[in-house]
Amino acid sequence: MKLGTNKHLLDKQKIVRRTQARRRAGLFFILVLLVVGGVVWLLHRPQMRLQTISVHGTSLVPSEAVLTLARAELDGKYAYLVPRDNFLFYPREKLKASIFANYLRVASIAITEESRTALSIVIREREPEAVWCKKTTDLILPTEQEEPVTSPKSSSCYYVDATGLLYDVAPTFSGSVYFEISGVIGDAPRLGSRILPIEMMHRVIHLRALLSGVGIASKALSISSGYNFTLHTSDGWRLLFYGDALPEELIERISTVLDSEMFIELMKKKDNPLSYIDLRYGNKIFYMFTE
Repeated sequence: MKLGTNKHLLDKQKIVRRTQARRRAGLFFILVLLVVGGVVWLLHRPQMRLQTISVHGTSLVPSEAVLTLARAELDGKYAYLVPRDNFLFYPREKLKASIFANYLRVASIAITEESRTALSIVIREREPEAVWCKKTTDLILPTEQEEPVTSPKSSSCYYVDATGLLYDVAPTFSGSVYFEISGVIGDAPRLGSRILPIEMMHRVIHLRALLSGVGIASKALSISSGYNFTLHTSDGWRLLFYGDALPEELIERISTVLDSEMFIELMKKKDNPLSYIDLRYGNKIFYMFTE
């Protein structure tokens, strides 16, 4: 009899524990719903959402278009619950990527929250370091989405920044307004691609600065396969070198030639101007005067 009673009591206790567990689970679920609902409600409050967007630093990039793009990125909700324009969860990196993808002229973007309701977008535009001009046989590919443009009879030029990036069409200039680069290494460049590796472009810029420091102005660069570079000076002579050469070594070798007594005497005797200096053969330096 006692065994039956004990078993009945144990079963009753199990039922009570199960009921209590269900109640606790139900209360916990309700509590979670209340917390989540409260958080979602709070995130939807106007005081928590970016309502004002300002764009600064633009010159040629249309600020209104950037604003429209930003508003489109902040529109909608995550998982149908969290607003994308909430200052805690707005898609900062995606917004940056979208601006970069739409405007090649943009070099850098800084996005900051001025307050919980105000967003500031500061844009730095690329500055032209040179122009790349295609020959009549070259092909320029506008973007991955567009068809290749057949080269017209007249030459076309494109702005190039300090990293070698081809980022916009340049108008036709009369005279040498910008340093001009011509020639193609490998595949035909497209807007958004680089005509030279970044480090190589930096070396060209550094070499030009070093040459300017010793009184030699440069106006153009021709590039060809094997990274054979020809730098055209404003005085009419050319400097031949390889693109991977260090600027400091090149300037040292040029100075050695220009400052040598033999070269100075030749310059005095020659009626014809200097044609080129060739630095592509190791320690050997070749130069020639025009016939």
